Amino acid sequence: MGGLAGFPFAGVAGFQGMARHVKDKGNGADCLVVYATNVGIDRDGKVGKVHRVDGNEDHDGGSSVCSDSGQVALEYVQGVMAMDKESQSNVMDAVAISSPLDAQQTWVNSMLMKYGNRLEKATDVNVELPLALFDCQDEFMKKVVKAGCGTLPSTAKIALVGGVLINTPPGTADYFLPKIFEIRSNTGELQDNLMDYLDDA
Repeated sequence: MGGLAGFPFAGVAGFQGMARHVKDKGNGADCLVVYATNVGIDRDGKVGKVHRVDGNEDHDGGSSVCSDSGQVALEYVQGVMAMDKESQSNVMDAVAISSPLDAQQTWVNSMLMKYGNRLEKATDVNVELPLALFDCQDEFMKKVVKAGCGTLPSTAKIALVGGVLINTPPGTADYFLPKIFEIRSNTGELQDNLMDYLDDA
């Protein structure tokens, strides 16, 4: 379902296509949806970048931006906030007027725009960016689930696990920062919030 910045661009149709493959075996059926934005941390501790290899594992390709789409969206928002660019207030209008070859990036730019003030006030905008992108993504994902979940069997429960993937340099472990861990019914209603279990672990 995913696309740039981790957004579920396959939307309701994509979710329903997946849901039709969930079989009800008489004792219930379950669906796990995992989604995330990502951020890098390089060897120097710089958030928003990550060291890469350039085809030879023994050769350091240097530190570069980890999420190009997120960075482009950030630059767009900063430009609008500085009044250097005209805001595209309606996401669908923004996508409609953009090149079809860049519709996803235009969508990400416009979705992130609502967090312009939050990003502007952030102590470290590169730390705040993936969190803001996740909040955009989470809102969108829950709308998709609500609209498409009726395709699941009536006994189905949906587990939503959302967060931020933290990419690190080669030779070190990547991490996942959980932000959402919920169980929802096949009508999309929240049944249980399991984040408390993770917080206590």
